Amino acid sequence: MDWDALGAIAELVGGVAVLVTIIFLARQFQQTNNLGKAESEREWFSSWHNTIREAMGSPEAAAIFREGLNDYENMEPDRKATFSTRMICIFDYADVLRRLHDKGFVPNDVLNPVIKNLQGILATAGGAQWWAKVGSILTIYDYIESLEVLSGRLDDVAGGGG
Repeated sequence: MDWDALGAIAELVGGVAVLVTIIFLARQFQQTNNLGKAESEREWFSSWHNTIREAMGSPEAAAIFREGLNDYENMEPDRKATFSTRMICIFDYADVLRRLHDKGFVPNDVLNPVIKNLQGILATAGGAQWWAKVGSILTIYDYIESLEVLSGRLDDVAGGGG
């Protein structure tokens, strides 16, 4: 065997080694990406639950939230401000998820339950009253209005079912 043939075999072996390395790195990248997505999803759910927990964190907080959902218009001003602050936090969090969804970072099955929770809130008398007074200042306003949340015709809010 001459040196040219040996050089060709070495180049072939080197090319195969590079190809195997690229395939390995691609699989590693995919696994890391999947782990990152899973961790992000866990964080989103944790943040959502923390937001809701803060709204209901004590018997007094829960009472204010229930009162606001029943009759926002007739709440005492300090209680109305507390309720409104909590509602803004809930809707702002949902808006962050919506924007991340629009960029492809949040799957439908994460966004849909959050938006459906908003639908439930806005379906209450006090939730609808609050939305009519405050909703238009929120960055999520046009999105919620486009979903016809108040009419109760919300099925798959993000489209595509998941």
